Amino acid sequence: GIAIGIGLLLIILVVGGLLLLIGIGIFLASKTGGYIYSAIGLSLFGILMLVISGAINSFNSTALTLTYLELDKKD
Repeated sequence: GIAIGIGLLLIILVVGGLLLLIGIGIFLASKTGGYIYSAIGLSLFGILMLVISGAINSFNSTALTLTYLELDKKD
């Protein structure tokens, strides 16, 4: 749980920082282009976060269910 969160945070910071610098460059060249870039980037980021959080929640739910079923076995 914690390791996954730290890993995701580092990836988001590195990739987000690079994309932010590109966005600032585009905004300085053309304000309209910067607005379009930011709208597309934020939309993609939102979709990506939904997919990643869904995968993590599925994994956690499956692990908890399997643990419960293992503990519930009657020998």
